[in-house]
Amino acid sequence: MEYLFEWVLPLWLASWIFIIWQIFVPSIRIIREASPDHVIYRWRVATFLLFSIMAFVTVPLLIWAALIEKYRMAFIYNYVTNMIGTEDEED
Repeated sequence: MEYLFEWVLPLWLASWIFIIWQIFVPSIRIIREASPDHVIYRWRVATFLLFSIMAFVTVPLLIWAALIEKYRMAFIYNYVTNMIGTEDEED
């Protein structure tokens, strides 16, 4: 049990904060520049809460996107594109 609280939990939390810093913050900056009136940017606190909860659950998967630059750029591009995309683009 000590292993969990001395190693796993601190590394999980540190990775979670790193993911938010490397993925969410640049994504919101791009959305702000592309479309400052978009609902995602206007409700960025709610967007942050949703992203942070889901990122906390998926830390082992998202850490690769946060650590490797090529994957990070691809993830941010796809994330922003899908967040500000319109329904007309699906047709």
